Amino acid sequence: MFVTTSIILFGYFVLFDFVLSQTPGKIIMNLYVRKEDGKKPLTLKDSLLRNVCSLYFIPFMFLFWIFDMGYFLIKGRRFLDKFNNTRITYEATS
Repeated sequence: MFVTTSIILFGYFVLFDFVLSQTPGKIIMNLYVRKEDGKKPLTLKDSLLRNVCSLYFIPFMFLFWIFDMGYFLIKGRRFLDKFNNTRITYEATS
């Protein structure tokens, strides 16, 4: 059950980031996942790499998630976003 839930969560984030550049929570907050230059849409590879730490059933992946969140608290940006040249952007609606 744990493995199935992890795969479903991983697929949720990967597909929403790849197809819409947003998850439902990001849609509510007007946030988008963009490439560093802000112009190119995310590729499937970008989305896979950005969300790899949600695969909790892989041994030690939870420890990497803790590292990623610690990096975010210190640098203001997730390590996997920096590694993958992606970032979360806010786009105001008029």
